[in-house]
Amino acid sequence: MDKQNYNEVEGNYLTPTELEFLLKCVKQSCDISRYTLIAILAATGMRRGEAKALRWSEVDFGNKLIYINSTRDALGERSAKTLNSIRSIDMTDDLAIQLERYRKWCIEKKLACGMQHKEDDFVFISKTCKPLNQNVARLTLLQMHEIYDVKLISPHGLRHTFASISIASGTPPTTIAKILGMTTATLFKTYAHSFAEKEKQAMQILSNIVNFN
Repeated sequence: MDKQNYNEVEGNYLTPTELEFLLKCVKQSCDISRYTLIAILAATGMRRGEAKALRWSEVDFGNKLIYINSTRDALGERSAKTLNSIRSIDMTDDLAIQLERYRKWCIEKKLACGMQHKEDDFVFISKTCKPLNQNVARLTLLQMHEIYDVKLISPHGLRHTFASISIASGTPPTTIAKILGMTTATLFKTYAHSFAEKEKQAMQILSNIVNFN
């Protein structure tokens, strides 16, 4: 993949079948921390930096909500990208179960390292109980490409995947924009191609109904 276009939407997303294959490969090849990271990026469309900054205190299992308040990268942790980026995301039952399972793993790992689990701890940690490296998601996707020939995308491509699948499934644009933490105008601009394809599908359905022959 051309490095200059690595983070562009065009080509940098997976189909539902490709996503299912990716998650299957990650689950059988990687530890639960890396699998949960890739899965949550795909299931929520959150940015990689938002996932890296996520703390357990921001995961509300009772109401099945994830609160996004900040982002984290090589320069450290800071407030979320925009006001729209500060948001809550609904957890599906499956995602909540996976996060509960992963939380138990984290608690056990911390105890083995002589540490106590704290609610303000970062969600994603390594086997040595340190916050996951910034490049883990990218390296995981690269490994899956090299080992299983999974289509190579960037971590941001998982966000594009979430958006394109949501648009194709008919989810209202305002809902998708809220989940992604962007304005509806930005959503339409960023994913114009996906919306154009959806319009063609709608017109084809009507064409099949309104037959002029």
